[in-house]
Parts: sequence; C-alpha cells; structure tokens
Amino acid sequence: MADKLIKILLVEDDPLMQRLIQLYMKQYPAEIEMAGNGRIAYKRLKENEYDLLITDLQMPEVDGATLIRSIRKEGNMLPVIVLSSYDKASIGRMIDESNIDSLRKPFESADLIWLIDKMTAEKS
Repeated sequence: MADKLIKILLVEDDPLMQRLIQLYMKQYPAEIEMAGNGRIAYKRLKENEYDLLITDLQMPEVDGATLIRSIRKEGNMLPVIVLSSYDKASIGRMIDESNIDSLRKPFESADLIWLIDKMTAEKS
C-alpha cells in the first residue's frame, strides 16, 4: 500500500461502479476525484495534476480509449488503469499500452489495490 496520499481521477459513468470503487478504496491513502465521462475527465486533467487515471472504456460523449489517446498525443504519460469487460489483447488493439494496465470487470478489491500500488510505485 502506498505510503503517501495519491491523487486519482476515476472516470466511470456507472454510479454503482463509482461507489464500489470508493468502498474498495476506503482504507487506501488516496484522494479520488470522479468524472462521469471522458470529456469531463479531459477538462479535469488540463486543470489538475493526478498520480493515476482509472478509466472505464465504454462511456457516453468521450470514451476511455479516446481520452487516453488524447492525453498521450499531448505527451501526458500519466499511469492509467483501464477497467473493462474487454480482455487485455482487445484493449491493446484499442490504445497504445505504454504506462497502461487493465482490470477485467468484475474484479476484486485486492486486485485493484495491487494494481494501484504497482502503477504508482514511483510516487510512494
């Protein structure tokens, strides 16, 4: 588990999934900011600094793959965890995999925490 508070932007359009992730993260030293779609997330990424982006792929307005491609095009190499029902090979075909990992839905809290630790290891 991270020693320092990490700042996470969670991009998820499903309120139940947002709440589940918040419950999973209850004991984790993190500040979690929510965005309901990629358009809102893109704006927040322009205005704030985060240690980690956790995003769903399928969302209204701007999906997660488009969001990731947009920030990568601008040189933002923020670590990203993709939450999706797609497998890793399918995700890899949709987006450049540099500094990105994924969890297939449904997932366990321990898997999410382990992956957050892995992706933010340099920050702790």
